[in-house]
Amino acid sequence: MRKISTSLKAPRLLRKLCLSVLLTPITLLAQTTHTVNVGSGLVYEPAELTITAGDIVTWVSLGGTHDVNFDVNTVTGASFGNPTSIAEASLPTQGAGTMGSITFPDAGTYDYDCSVGAHAQYGMVGRVIVNAAPSSTSSAADEILELFEPWNTAITLANGWNMFGYGCPEPDDVAEALSAHTDKIIIVKNSDGKAYLTEFGFNGIGDFLPGQGYQIKLTETIEGFSLCDAYIQGMPAKINEILNVD
Repeated sequence: MRKISTSLKAPRLLRKLCLSVLLTPITLLAQTTHTVNVGSGLVYEPAELTITAGDIVTWVSLGGTHDVNFDVNTVTGASFGNPTSIAEASLPTQGAGTMGSITFPDAGTYDYDCSVGAHAQYGMVGRVIVNAAPSSTSSAADEILELFEPWNTAITLANGWNMFGYGCPEPDDVAEALSAHTDKIIIVKNSDGKAYLTEFGFNGIGDFLPGQGYQIKLTETIEGFSLCDAYIQGMPAKINEILNVD
């Protein structure tokens, strides 16, 4: 397989693929829903819950009358210091059943209590610890690379006549693309009858074209024949560069 520059020949296509993955983050990072049981008794279970940014927490009352208060500390009278969006999302007083859910988009520590009666004074307090979400760059790069894999299928070409299809996303000069195998090639022909004659260094075909089929005559077998290495080698670094810039 020929050695090539790590610069990709299809930057526009690659950028479009990167953008399409970034615009569908749900496929990159799973959003998890956690449950905190309220009661029975004056407890939240678990009292301390660790989640990832973007996760959802649902409180379910097992009985009694309680609330989920992220606003003002019932015991001290001081603000918990939670973001306004979280404080305003506090769940109102109610009985048994699902009390509601809150999404935590940002990393941080969020304290809360039950403001009903003296419940907080008796220890009905809770905490949600939100860890930063892992970077999606690696998973995005992996997802994009999977899209390119079908273009990099390697095949075996036997001694004599063979046919193959060119599935790479961009045209490529026939002589350059086959440079690693020139000593084994007699002739390459396209569907119009134009030929590449290695003995004379004559390239009457010009470029390989995506989706086109070609005939090739060899003096010996070529194993692991692939023409799309240019789009795979060095691609992870290029993808990460695009994702980090955009």
